[in-house]
Amino acid sequence: FRDPQGNGSIELVCEQILEAVPDVKFRMAVGSGPLRQPARGPVCHNFEESSASSLPKDQAIWDFSSAVDTSSNSFVVCLEVFPAGASVPAPAQPSRLAPSRSPPAEKDPEVIVKNTFLGVNEQRG
Repeated sequence: FRDPQGNGSIELVCEQILEAVPDVKFRMAVGSGPLRQPARGPVCHNFEESSASSLPKDQAIWDFSSAVDTSSNSFVVCLEVFPAGASVPAPAQPSRLAPSRSPPAEKDPEVIVKNTFLGVNEQRG
C-alpha cells in the first residue's frame, strides 16, 4: 500500500527454506543516529510454517519519513535475529552502534527487505 504520510510496515521473508529451519526471534528498528526509532519486538517465528513474518499490528507501522537521512535520501533498517530459546539483550543505543565488520558466511540465506510505503522522492499531497 502507499501512505501519503510516509508510514509503512516491514515484512521479513525467507525466500529459500533450508532443510531444518529453527524457530527464531527477531526485532527491528529504522533510522540511524538521531533519526533512529526505538527497536520493536521481539517476535518469535518459524519460517518453515510460514515464509513471511512481521511485527504485531500494534507495533507494525513505522514513520519512515522521519527516519530519512536527507544527505542520502535513504534510511537504515536494522534487523536483529536470535535463536528462539535465547534471551534477547537490550537494544543497543544509537551512539554505540557500530557497523558489522565480519564477512557474511557463504551459504547464509539472503535477507530482502521489501518496502510497502511511500517512496521518499514522492511529494506529499
